[in-house]
Amino acid sequence: MAPLSTPLLGLLAALLLTACGHTPPDPDAGADPEPSTDVTGKSSPRPAADAPRRYTVRRGDTLWDIASRFFEDPWRWPGIWAKNEQVANPHLIFPGDTLVLRDGQLAIERGLPVTRLSPRVREEPLPAAIPAVDPDRLEPFLRHARLVRPDEWARAPRVVATEGERLMVGTPGQRVFVRGGTPAGRLRLAARGQAVTHPGSDRTLAHWLQPVAEGRRVADGDPATVRLNRVRRPVRGGERVLAVTEPEPPRRLRAAPAGADFTVVAIPGRLAHAGTHDTVVLHGEGARRGSIYRLRREGGTTRDPESGEEVVLPGRSIAWAVVYRTDEDLALALLVRAEEAVVAGDRAVAPARGADS
Repeated sequence: MAPLSTPLLGLLAALLLTACGHTPPDPDAGADPEPSTDVTGKSSPRPAADAPRRYTVRRGDTLWDIASRFFEDPWRWPGIWAKNEQVANPHLIFPGDTLVLRDGQLAIERGLPVTRLSPRVREEPLPAAIPAVDPDRLEPFLRHARLVRPDEWARAPRVVATEGERLMVGTPGQRVFVRGGTPAGRLRLAARGQAVTHPGSDRTLAHWLQPVAEGRRVADGDPATVRLNRVRRPVRGGERVLAVTEPEPPRRLRAAPAGADFTVVAIPGRLAHAGTHDTVVLHGEGARRGSIYRLRREGGTTRDPESGEEVVLPGRSIAWAVVYRTDEDLALALLVRAEEAVVAGDRAVAPARGADS
């Protein structure tokens, strides 16, 4: 959903890459065609009243932190760099870089590492670019929590028996027997947890997976044999077996495109509302990692006491969110700023739409 295509790194970054190794691949770059719609608007970003003239990036910073430090409308992050020819990809910012505010635009002074010359050449990896949002807030949802749709649950490999035909097993080293095409590599055994339903129709969209154990396939066949190596609770028949996936946190920010319209359908942990640094589940088509959304609440209706006409009250902005994990028509988003508590049924729209649209 990025408003700008990702260009090549600038000359200085290229020289640095040649000398010191290579930059880890950006998982959010080049995966899908970039939409051509300009969602940043034609007006210039507004510097914050207390914006610094210079700031040196530190470990632990995020793109959202930096954008908020310099500008009142941090969702315009891609447009902030429109006239900056020094660094073509501002999404990749590293600890040690110095950001300079000049005429409402940011420029980067690359922080070159100080190295001692030696007779031999040694290749060392460059430091990782800072993430879009705080990865510590995402870790439980990137490593453990996952949504599974009813049809996906039905198709997933399943535990049909346990070692010794016990009702359950719960000790590392014990074995379970799995049918349905057990994948190789690290495996996660999981139970089906809380349902995620659409607030408008009560239709079940997915269930949260509850991690039970981890293991590896040690013998093929029908059923295949899986040996447990980490156990949270005893494994029972009927629980599902899935490959372990741990996506990286997004390292780019982009404004959601004009016309984007999602619904908050759930808050993990059976919570009634969410605030800053909480995760919400969005339902809609086309979400992309790193996309910034404005969350808004509809104003409801009232009746004019004089004319009796029904009047639609204006909605209002209540929060900002950044999508960090997507799965077809569902997405997990981190609330990076919330002025009010977010609840199921609130909408997530493109930031350019404003508070009263």
